[in-house]
Order: sequence, then structure tokens, then C-alpha cells
Amino acid sequence: MSTHKSKSVLTLQNVSKNYLLDGVVIKAVDNVSLTINEGELVAIVGPSGSGKSTLMHIMGLLDRQSTGQVALEGQDVSNLTEAEAAQLRNKYVGFIFQQFNLLARTSTLENVLLPTIYTEDPAPELKKKAIQILTSLGMESRLKNYPNQLSGGQQQRVAIARALINDPKIIFADEPTGNLDSKSGKEVVGILQDLSRKGKTIVIVTHDPDLAKVAKRIIQVKDGQVIKDQNK
Repeated sequence: MSTHKSKSVLTLQNVSKNYLLDGVVIKAVDNVSLTINEGELVAIVGPSGSGKSTLMHIMGLLDRQSTGQVALEGQDVSNLTEAEAAQLRNKYVGFIFQQFNLLARTSTLENVLLPTIYTEDPAPELKKKAIQILTSLGMESRLKNYPNQLSGGQQQRVAIARALINDPKIIFADEPTGNLDSKSGKEVVGILQDLSRKGKTIVIVTHDPDLAKVAKRIIQVKDGQVIKDQNK
């Protein structure tokens, strides 16, 4: 039996997120503790309003928890300034959203290069890398196209390439097939599975049980709490 110990990429300890609504405290995330290990393909599932998106925002350093501790690659990131969080996000985290979030007046290639604004790497190297990633996703003939010249599935491939450009430690895919037809959706799922096989750590956030089935581990969220966390 292998004694290889999985390396943790992200750890949450007793994390809560509270909102004040009409004088009442709402716990969007309620005392959640979990660890995501390197190379895992995880799905966080739950109905709308269950707290899964808030949880993802905290995990991806887009939002800050009210209480508890968050560690990324063993580094405590619980109390970062906005600027520090943005810097770490850019380096360690990739996002794929349902809405694609591509810049309309920006070409495929330029959209993919957007997260590299803050990196030290020379521009020609980055461009080469972006073209390689886009080519691996079947988008090599679309480098100069604008988002409105691409299908939904193609736009999501551009978004995936953009998420990969800085070689993040963890990728969050928030309803990544939500705006796609079933064929494009299957293709995007195939890409995520392929990335997972290559060792990428991927967290899919979804209310779609079919999409969640591709994950090796499913974390079920309800009323801001993890009610089930199981490996297949």
C-alpha cells in the first residue's frame, strides 16, 4: 500500500461568513472545516442559497470569512489585505465562471493573457504559452476572434485557457456548463477531467447532480453547513 501523503492545497478551519439582514444575522457559511488536496477533483453541491457560492468565494480569496482560518499551500491567508489577496489569487487560483466573463472588445489570445499583467515572465514566452494552451483546447484557429464571434462552448474554452495561463494550484469552476448546450457541456466536462488526470486540483461548484458525478469527491452543502463529504 502506498504511504504517499496527499499534500493539502487549501484548508478551511471553522470558517463562517455572517451577513446582517434587517438586524438578523444570517450565516451564509456556518462553521465549515475541510481540506482540498493536490490533484483532487471535487464537487461542491447544494441547492441555490445553500452557501456553496459564498464558500467558493472564501476558498478562492474573492471574499473574506467572518471567523475561522483559511490556509493556501500551508500559508495562513485569513487576514490578507485586498491587494495581498488579489496577488495570491492571481498566482495560485484559476476561475471558470458560468458567464465566461470575457472582455468583449478583446481577442481570444488577449483574453487569455489578461491574468499575466502582474507576472514577471517576458511577453513572448507568455504569448507562446497562451497559444499552446489554446491549441490544446482546439482553439488555435480562433486566436484573433472576439467573444461575439465564438460559440458558448468556444468562449468557455477561452475562459479555461485564461484560468490555466498562470499555472494555478487550484481551479474553481462555478457552474461551468450552466450556459452551454449539452454537447458543449460534455466537452467542457471532458476538458476538466483531462486537467484533473494531469494533476490539476479542480473544485466544481454546481447544483447539477449530473455534473457533480464526474468528481471523485462530493461535498454537499445545505444551510451553510457541510452535511456530507464523501469520496467515490
